[in-house]
Amino acid sequence: MKSYKEVVEERYDGREKDVHIYNNRYSLINPVGFYSNEKIRKAFYKIFNYFRRNGIDITKLKILDVGCGAGGHSRFMAELINDPSNIHGIDLSRLRIESAQKMNPAIIYKNEDLLNLNSSNEYDVITALVVFLHFASADEVTAALRRIHSALKPGGFFVWHEIYARDHFKTKEIESEGYAPAQMDRFCRESGFVKTLSLPLFRKAGRYNSFFLYQYFPSWMVACLEWLLFFLPPGIIITVYKK
Repeated sequence: MKSYKEVVEERYDGREKDVHIYNNRYSLINPVGFYSNEKIRKAFYKIFNYFRRNGIDITKLKILDVGCGAGGHSRFMAELINDPSNIHGIDLSRLRIESAQKMNPAIIYKNEDLLNLNSSNEYDVITALVVFLHFASADEVTAALRRIHSALKPGGFFVWHEIYARDHFKTKEIESEGYAPAQMDRFCRESGFVKTLSLPLFRKAGRYNSFFLYQYFPSWMVACLEWLLFFLPPGIIITVYKK
């Protein structure tokens, strides 16, 4: 099985580096990218208002976006707190970090590995969007969570965004399969986190996420189909854990 470093290098610095935005279904100019990002941003809007309702001044939050990619979500969080200088982002992909720096030089981006993160009590919030699906072993997952736990201030929050899978360690496609909510909760609990909020998005039918339907149907129709498929597991889980 390939290591997470090999997967990132082959995918993001390899086969996807020259894909034009018109042909990249995750880009904002395409319906899959636009509408899925819209829902994810709505979830982050709810999360940051959850922080506000609990007496947290979000304008003073120091945030680390792990696996920030080209920086789309870190730029959105900079808008939410109105301060790009308080947003940091790390990613294994050198090309994606270069793209993120180009799009917003005021955000601090680094080409860095989460498993080598050396930070203590520095951040109020750490986010990880579809990062842990690249880890093939439970030891890697635990090591990454401990790095995050150490980097958070006491009472800080970890926002784990993950693709749903019945069991991460029994899938044949480690590059694209995530975790069951119970797996996420167990790993976080064992690493010293307490679950505070969970936001399920989309629906998962077999290997397929409902957000891919945006490629073929208007958004209102996809919303109706997701409502009709309410009995299916979520396609994505965004869970907030507290240190």
